[in-house]
Amino acid sequence: RYDTIFYKLEHAPLAPEDALRLTSAQPLLILASTYKACDEQLLPHTKQWLDNHPDLDLWIFPHHVDEHRLVECERSLKRLQIDFKRYSEGPARVVLVDRLGLLARAYEKARYCYVGGAFHHRVHNTAEPAALGVPVLTGPQIETSPIALQLDSEGTLFRRDSGAEIFATLDDLEKDEKRRLLLSQKSRRYMLSQRGASEVFLDAFRVGL
Repeated sequence: RYDTIFYKLEHAPLAPEDALRLTSAQPLLILASTYKACDEQLLPHTKQWLDNHPDLDLWIFPHHVDEHRLVECERSLKRLQIDFKRYSEGPARVVLVDRLGLLARAYEKARYCYVGGAFHHRVHNTAEPAALGVPVLTGPQIETSPIALQLDSEGTLFRRDSGAEIFATLDDLEKDEKRRLLLSQKSRRYMLSQRGASEVFLDAFRVGL
């Protein structure tokens, strides 16, 4: 699992125009693998947070990239009077990503990442942002993910019970750059320490034979 994560991060293809978009964006708050339950918790706090932190952009990656889910997100953003564009429509400060294949590389530009699923079912992939040293925030239900639980015990994942608590944590991290950088280093160091797990398993398997 760990080796697959690093392989994907290092070999994920990126078209030149996508690389330019990422390079030109400000540091990102990424909302990854989001569902309607995530929208309900997070989006009401988003506009104020962006106003308070003008040096950050926001990219939203719905878990299901289909028209129904995209329109659902759009309606929520419009209702809350948050200006945005779909990724396919061009650059904006708030981007609703309507394409597959960008998330792994977008983490390279992220300052923070919320990973969805844990407000209603189970958390999704926390390992990719952690491997790049991005502080990870989630909802409460992470028990089905051993990696998320380990990151939580390491103190580099923040499991919170509400969107308000998530944005309060983001505010705290923004006020303490030294702490944020130490968390980033610790997260990446832990993930790197697990690299090579496939070879360890294969060696043990060969010995068993």
